[in-house]
Amino acid sequence: MKYVPDKERMIEEFWDEKVSKIYPWYKERQKDDDLIISATPYFIINPIARRLGIKHVIATDMEINTYKINGIDCASIEKVNRFRKEYPDGEIDEFYSDSYSDMPLAEIAKKAFMIGKHGEITDWDFENKKGQKKSDKLIKAYRKAAYKKAKRELIRKQRILKREEKRANKAK
Repeated sequence: MKYVPDKERMIEEFWDEKVSKIYPWYKERQKDDDLIISATPYFIINPIARRLGIKHVIATDMEINTYKINGIDCASIEKVNRFRKEYPDGEIDEFYSDSYSDMPLAEIAKKAFMIGKHGEITDWDFENKKGQKKSDKLIKAYRKAAYKKAKRELIRKQRILKREEKRANKAK
């Protein structure tokens, strides 16, 4: 997508093809305060949210032209972190996902549901050990990535400070 001249149009065309695959049960259950929380970049998710009338979106903050992620990828435990930051007193009445990697969000919801390959809805299986292991592994990976990113930023700032000190000493 890096060399696509009109990325926004391409994304709209993508959703033109995919919008019909949104399960009919969603429209029946849709509420005014629905929220999409996704690891997908905001610039990809927001167009479908607008089409569906969903006003609230939390997603990965990625530059559309450089694909540089600002902050941490919005996945696993980071979804909970962002939800709590955006809605400190917010509650999740019903949570739907097609992946056990979203276990952290399911755990804070009043009701959680798993969406099957064909759109079938089942209660979230909190005893699913495979799903829990996957979730735990992702949480660990995201914490490690956040630590590494913070460390790189600290080193970068230290280098800037050292350069500024050298310039100040030369100016004396």
